[in-house]
Amino acid sequence: VPVLGRKLSLMSSRAPAKGKIAKISPQLIYLNLGESSGVAVGQKVQVYRNEGDIVDPDTGKVLATERPKIAELEITEVNENVSKAKLLGDLEVKLQVGDEVELPQPRLVVAVCPPSSDDGSVNDAGISLAEELTTALVQRKVSVVERSALEMVLAELLAQNTVLFDESSAQKLGKLTGATMVLTGKVVAEKSSAKVHLRVVDVSSGEIVMAISSSIKSTPSGSSENAGNPNSSTRSNSSSGKDFDGLG
Repeated sequence: VPVLGRKLSLMSSRAPAKGKIAKISPQLIYLNLGESSGVAVGQKVQVYRNEGDIVDPDTGKVLATERPKIAELEITEVNENVSKAKLLGDLEVKLQVGDEVELPQPRLVVAVCPPSSDDGSVNDAGISLAEELTTALVQRKVSVVERSALEMVLAELLAQNTVLFDESSAQKLGKLTGATMVLTGKVVAEKSSAKVHLRVVDVSSGEIVMAISSSIKSTPSGSSENAGNPNSSTRSNSSSGKDFDGLG
């Protein structure tokens, strides 16, 4: 659990995506940033003009880079490798091909759903694991959707027979709660033990950005606890699986 919290915390501190103006037409501005860069319609993009380095005349050391903000754009259309944008506000400096653009870093807000069984029900083990995950994220200063707000949305989705492990359903939950990432999962019983499968879904794209699997022990009362043994396994789309030590 702490490892997952660390991975999500690192995601929240990633540098914003950067690109450049590729073409300028009378009505539109084309950027060399596409879907893979996390660009979405409606996003605001800052434009900067790189005016060169400021160099120490005595040592020749680069002290800083002069990079003033010159404009703000709004994304109107996104394709795989390019996006279109329109200018916002008055333009004091004429834009040029090669001017740098930077996407704002979205605030990371995670909705932690208790892992469910195959039949869609949630038992004490799933609720306990969700509490552990929430605590790990909060300790890493990652914002988490308040439990009461999450439970209201979960009840609504369950009434619609929505399968929460499905990526499209996770997207719906994220949009209803204001989350940018949804952590959801499933617990599969295996005789005296069980396997928990967790997924972190990006609400904006529906992409699974992290996937983790681990063995947990089942107790006679029906609850489960983390096995914490070498048989646990994990995988992630955003980093090497060897970085994970199970959920414990």
